[in-house]
Amino acid sequence: MFGLAVPAEMQPWAAIAIMLLMFLAFMWEKFPVEVVAIVGAAALVVTGVLPTDGVLDVFSNSAPWTIVAMLILVGALVRTGGLDFIGGYAARHVQERPRLTLGLICAGIVATSAFVNNTPIVVVMLPVFIQLSRQMSVAPSKLMIPLSYLTLLGGCVTLIGTSTNLVVAGVAADAGLEPFHIFEMSPVGIPVAIAGMLYLALLGPKLLPERKSMTDFLTDRSRMRYFTEVVIPEESNLVGREVLGVQLFQREGVRLIDVIRGDASLRRDFEHVTLQAGDRVVLRTAMTELLTLQRDKSLRRVDQLSSVPTSTVEALIAADCRMVGRRLGDLRLRRRYGVYPLAVHRRDKNFGSQLDDVVIRPGDTLLLEGASEDIQRLAQDMNLVDIAHPTQRAYRRNHAPIVIAVMATVVLLSAFEVAPIEILAFLGVAVVLVTGCIDSDEAFGFIDGQLLAMLFAMLAVGEGLEQSGRWS
Repeated sequence: MFGLAVPAEMQPWAAIAIMLLMFLAFMWEKFPVEVVAIVGAAALVVTGVLPTDGVLDVFSNSAPWTIVAMLILVGALVRTGGLDFIGGYAARHVQERPRLTLGLICAGIVATSAFVNNTPIVVVMLPVFIQLSRQMSVAPSKLMIPLSYLTLLGGCVTLIGTSTNLVVAGVAADAGLEPFHIFEMSPVGIPVAIAGMLYLALLGPKLLPERKSMTDFLTDRSRMRYFTEVVIPEESNLVGREVLGVQLFQREGVRLIDVIRGDASLRRDFEHVTLQAGDRVVLRTAMTELLTLQRDKSLRRVDQLSSVPTSTVEALIAADCRMVGRRLGDLRLRRRYGVYPLAVHRRDKNFGSQLDDVVIRPGDTLLLEGASEDIQRLAQDMNLVDIAHPTQRAYRRNHAPIVIAVMATVVLLSAFEVAPIEILAFLGVAVVLVTGCIDSDEAFGFIDGQLLAMLFAMLAVGEGLEQSGRWS
């Protein structure tokens, strides 16, 4: 194609070279995974390793479309409050019997993960596990890490437990192998899940890291509740002084957040900032300290502009977060949302400086401060998960029995081999849409476009490797 096709005898080596470059790009993490996968698949097509007919065959693979249908069904379950029942039960009993509640929740998470996508389960249970850690006086990391493992263990029990199972089943079917049944892996998956739960219960507390909440990254004096913005007038005695040398901004109960000059934020280089007339200084204070500052006669040359109540939250970066792969500085959170990133946590390490250069990855935790409505707007735009305050929304609880019945019917009919799982899931989507369990725009919002792009691209790469003859 395009006159760039390599000779047939060189195609296996071309395929290997492209794969090695893809692995390097995955490790480099300069580009998102789906971008690397698409570019790799395109390179195989351009070099003639993957014929155009092979590309079209990839889109006929049933696995990605089954995943789409299951994501919509799970979205309907979330929208109707079906998953909220587990979180509600835990919240009601966590204070009375925290350890018994934890055990029952863990078993329920494994069982639910066998049929439901992992992400919504984690989102629902994160606030509950935070509360459990406080009740049991243990570090949140010793409970939150097992939460992730439990959903993975449950996903290994059935064919629909996780998207990777469906991908393997689809590839196997395309290769002419006998299709996997929904419970075919259960005889192995159930013992593995039980063994994993026992391992986490017995050895997890000893092996898992003990990391407190990221709010401990802040000192007590910095846990404030108000942003206060003041302007430096021309006649102010603060003009010409270094911002870090101003005693006013170093008082107990006052924290310097930012200096805004024109439209530029200078908070990354406070050591070299000299105050000028017209500079806006953003402080974080408690209400009592704010009132004290307003009455202090030494502040008569500093005009109060605004005071906005704020909160500090921890936000989890999920795989579908729109921040993934981007520099924190490029997101311009302060200018776009009025939200300040205070720290980033990654793999037992906190970043509190040079945040602009941090490239966001799945699994990162951001410590953010801002007005509640601004943080909520940021969370909705970027698909952030607030692990301390779950998003409140109106559930369509009257439709929950319909979704549960649809899910159960899909599982049972698939178990009895009445029809292929992809057909049953597709029919289930039609039912939840026509009955109003979830609106169409909401349903398609649960589809992870990046995941689908990556799956199709990697399936194309696999087809190219097979076509090259190297792996046949």
